[in-house]
Amino acid sequence: MLPTVQKIKNWYNRRYTLRGIDASRPYEAYPIFLDYLGAQKGRKLLDVGCGTGFLLLAASKRGLKTYGIDISEEAIKIAKNVSQDSFVAVSRGEDLPFRDNTFDYITCLGSLEHFLDMNKSLQEMRRVAKEDAIFCIMVPNSNFIF
Repeated sequence: MLPTVQKIKNWYNRRYTLRGIDASRPYEAYPIFLDYLGAQKGRKLLDVGCGTGFLLLAASKRGLKTYGIDISEEAIKIAKNVSQDSFVAVSRGEDLPFRDNTFDYITCLGSLEHFLDMNKSLQEMRRVAKEDAIFCIMVPNSNFIF
């Protein structure tokens, strides 16, 4: 049986309720992604599947205007506390609540493979990206032991 949006949301809500701020990578894992992007102060970054908001916090500390979405209400509660200067909202990657041509940088770190419609999610990311936007999308390595 294929997962539904509600089942996915429930699973992540349980995960973030049980693990809290430790539900994903530690803060120290995120600044390197901003280095890869060449992220510049004053520009806008969207993190799709933002989880606890650690990437948003790192980007905010570098002077970026930061936005994040996650399917989990519990993750968004944590992200609001972690990165208080960021706009964060509950949303699916397949239906981003932003205008066309808004973001300079778009990240999706270890989340894309969890979306029900990856192609739609990628189309949505492209839609909200500026013409010269830079993307950083990380998916699992097929050779990773776990």
